[in-house]
Amino acid sequence: MTSQHEQQFLNELDKKLWTSADNLRSRPSDAEYKHAVLDLIFVQYVSDAFQKRRVQLEENLKDENHDNYLPNDFDSNKEYSQEAIDLVLKQAEVLANNWSEE
Repeated sequence: MTSQHEQQFLNELDKKLWTSADNLRSRPSDAEYKHAVLDLIFVQYVSDAFQKRRVQLEENLKDENHDNYLPNDFDSNKEYSQEAIDLVLKQAEVLANNWSEE
């Protein structure tokens, strides 16, 4: 348990440390503040624009009349895997034919 004297010392130290921190921390100039705020506004604008576009793309994927339509039973992992297998088999066949001709 701390004595009253130790507690008073810790309180004074705490006050001095916060005062020193406040003195070291300067208020940014208007130009610096402007850049920080404008950067945040730009990031928010880009985030909103991407979110709006994502919603639009998701709607297009569900619209049967749109070029980007994907049926609900479309399994992209299965489709990509099959395409990769077909590509590897074709390349292996070409290599085998070239090797046997030599």
